[in-house]
Amino acid sequence: MPVTFIPPLTQAAFMHEAKIYRLYNLDRTIEIFEHDRLSFLSPSKWTDPFEKEFLNISYSQNNIRLNIPTVPSGNPLKYKLFSQCWTGIPESEAFWSVRTPFQDGIRLCVQINAFYNFLNALPEQIFIGKVAYYKLTVLKDPQRIIDEFNNANRNTDLFHMRLLLCKRLQYEYEKEYRIFIIKPNPIRNDVINISPITPCVLFNDIKLHPKIGKYLEKLIKDYFLAKCGIGLNVRKSRFGQSSPIIINEP
Repeated sequence: MPVTFIPPLTQAAFMHEAKIYRLYNLDRTIEIFEHDRLSFLSPSKWTDPFEKEFLNISYSQNNIRLNIPTVPSGNPLKYKLFSQCWTGIPESEAFWSVRTPFQDGIRLCVQINAFYNFLNALPEQIFIGKVAYYKLTVLKDPQRIIDEFNNANRNTDLFHMRLLLCKRLQYEYEKEYRIFIIKPNPIRNDVINISPITPCVLFNDIKLHPKIGKYLEKLIKDYFLAKCGIGLNVRKSRFGQSSPIIINEP
């Protein structure tokens, strides 16, 4: 099913990135390569409480409450919206420290063209948007939320995704893109898996945490070599490593 881009993001702007990146810990990375699947999570499982507030938003018009069907409801919870977060930033101190604090982080890289073609061929309904960052007072401003609803042409699914593309200004360093999957009917799982994929082909560059130990580094490289052969580029990040300053004065 063709990918839909959520304004103001356009296909041309997304393709201009050339590459995007995602960090996993070691366990999640091995899961992807062992099971040949990508997992999309319900936003209800996100860790930022300010993002979760949008899952429980109460919106009314003329004192009539508007139903937002993507919001989890029921007992057990049922979901129809799932997401993955990617970034246009190759690496940063914040990403390595915050996302993988145990220094076992692995950064996966995809070429935009290949990833777009992969998503475009899926039978699921796929949306891609770029996160906008706001001060907290602006983020929670009722008028801004109303404007988002109007900008979504009162499409409740689109409205909800637009809200989930808003984040606190403190996270601006992430330069984040979010990929959404909407299921036609809510399901009881808080995660859905897209499979089968071919990780050795989909991911063309892997970087290991810059502080990963040498023995774990060797084990990981041996694993990927056995799994994917020499075609997959796997190396330890040199982020933060200094080099000597040499001054040759005449």
